[in-house]
Amino acid sequence: MDVESIYRHIDDHLSEGVRALQDYVRLPSVSVDGTGMRECAEHVAERYWQLGCGEVEIVDTDTYP
Repeated sequence: MDVESIYRHIDDHLSEGVRALQDYVRLPSVSVDGTGMRECAEHVAERYWQLGCGEVEIVDTDTYP
């Protein structure tokens, strides 16, 4: 794949990428008390699946980043 085709793909899908980012930043996720953390992780995992990642795993931990 040449660089021009990569730029063309980005340009052709820019609106989709911006919408996906807007959806993500609208999600509440407060690590200090855990609010929305699971839902945010599920959203990110789903996005990775949509992008074609073959292996996505949500790992529960005692604390949040």
